[in-house]
Amino acid sequence: MTQTSDRLDRIEQILAQVALQQKSTNTTLAQIAEQQKSNTAAIGQLTQKVTYLDGDAQASAADFAHRIVELWEEAERDRAKADEDRALITGLQTENRRILDYLINRNGGSSPPN
Repeated sequence: MTQTSDRLDRIEQILAQVALQQKSTNTTLAQIAEQQKSNTAAIGQLTQKVTYLDGDAQASAADFAHRIVELWEEAERDRAKADEDRALITGLQTENRRILDYLINRNGGSSPPN
């Protein structure tokens, strides 16, 4: 009966070890489940933030593109105004040249005194 008793003692030891391992495994699984809940919540928050930032980035890009168009149009108006100003200046220079030529001819072909 000693063999049977020894065998039962070993089985009881093994069962005790398995019970401890099972308890440890259950604790670990509970911790993993809690971590998974935390991770799921964090992923949800990050997804919301990414969605918000994506929308914000798209709105900013649209605003930026609109501002570029406005600046381009303003530059076009400035170029047109500069062309008008150049034409006016050329006209004034031509008129000044004609007046100067008239004055030179009126003085008998000599340059006006300085």
